[in-house]
Amino acid sequence: MSHDKFMSTSLVLFLDIIVVAVSGWLYWLVISKLVSISDVGQSSAVYSLVVFTCSIVGLGLEYPLLKKSTSLRSTVISSALIIELIITIIAVPFIIYTLKDSPNEMLQNYTLIAVITLFSISLGFIARYALLGISASKTILAIDTVSAIIKFVTAYLLVLSGFGALGILLSFMLQALISACIGLLLVNRIFGIGIESFTYIKNVFKEGVVNMPSIFSKTLIVSLSVVLMALFGISSSEIGVFYISLMISVVTAGLISSTAYMVIPASSMANKDLTSGSMRIGISLTAPIISLLLTAPKFLLSLIGTDYISGEIMLFILGLGILPFAVATNTISRFNYLGEPKKVLYIGLFQMTGFVIAFVLLVPVFEGVGAALAILISYTISCIPALIWSEKILLRYVASTAIAITAGYAVSTIFRLLLPNMVITEVIVMATSIFITTVLIFALKNTSISEVRTLLKTVVNSPTSK
Repeated sequence: MSHDKFMSTSLVLFLDIIVVAVSGWLYWLVISKLVSISDVGQSSAVYSLVVFTCSIVGLGLEYPLLKKSTSLRSTVISSALIIELIITIIAVPFIIYTLKDSPNEMLQNYTLIAVITLFSISLGFIARYALLGISASKTILAIDTVSAIIKFVTAYLLVLSGFGALGILLSFMLQALISACIGLLLVNRIFGIGIESFTYIKNVFKEGVVNMPSIFSKTLIVSLSVVLMALFGISSSEIGVFYISLMISVVTAGLISSTAYMVIPASSMANKDLTSGSMRIGISLTAPIISLLLTAPKFLLSLIGTDYISGEIMLFILGLGILPFAVATNTISRFNYLGEPKKVLYIGLFQMTGFVIAFVLLVPVFEGVGAALAILISYTISCIPALIWSEKILLRYVASTAIAITAGYAVSTIFRLLLPNMVITEVIVMATSIFITTVLIFALKNTSISEVRTLLKTVVNSPTSK
């Protein structure tokens, strides 16, 4: 499979990330105005517990699914389903005990919903990555779009009927249940499902476990960092600003995450390691956006609300972390494809321990900025061994991207100093940043105009992403 084919599926998956993020933002924007803060707090607490548990239950099973769904088909999928079911059943008492032991007695009423949601998300997770393993990213986009609409409509009708937190949680449960049912039906139709040998189940389990540190570090960063900040006594307003800044950086890095995932099945189909091309194209297309984050974090945050302007330093730091994140994430995919579990494990451990240590040391002193620095340190530390173990050509791609981003930031900053302080100035500065970075990406031959044009055409026409 050529680079344009796997990049087309990556771009569709990136679109899926945007759809999920925007639909989630719109969901809370509307629903939060119809219910009390207490209802929002109860529902988000229960759902966050379920999502955290699912991140542990999932191990790192997405990687063997992405790598082997095209070749071993029902063998790897059946093995992953059995593993996921067993671990999910083991996790149920944790959910029950946590809700029962909560200081808020109301949370106990949502235990059954939490358990059903847990099973739905877990089984839907297997179906999702089995489908992505055959590059069916358009199918995933369709499932996520339909389930997001159903979630919104259900929540809207239920909260208007006075169900409050129960209505919100039922909408999340229904979304997860529908996604899982559609996904599993498609998987059964495409692959078939049957029990395989214990030996193979054990091998799939081992492949998943070595990815646990990197998966858990992402959970710590994206899902639990907000909770951890609250435990450190950081104010809710500071946490809110950090969360918005974090989400902007996560969406920006979405294309890189997508390419890192989709290059695995592409490499399996081609029987050739395509990860160098994945990183080259991924960071090339993301570089102008990174430059924009570094150049105008204050202006970007002001578009969300003036209350978030104070997060400009956080967003700047998080923007700096996207390039090392790209290196680490794509390298993890490369070593999963090449079957080098020790290197996957080491990179994940560097990432996880780097975040935990930096977070504990920096957050009490620097609060939200400290949390952003912890994320930057985590990705940078894990990036070092990733680069050492990678092909030498990747160093050139990364260096070229860094040069392009730096130049875009430097030239646009000079423009800001020379031009009068007006709104149009900010527009000129952002446009300059994007332009300079893009021109240098092409000039340094990280990608070409014809390659980008081909990618955009293939997004619409590629049969592999249907």
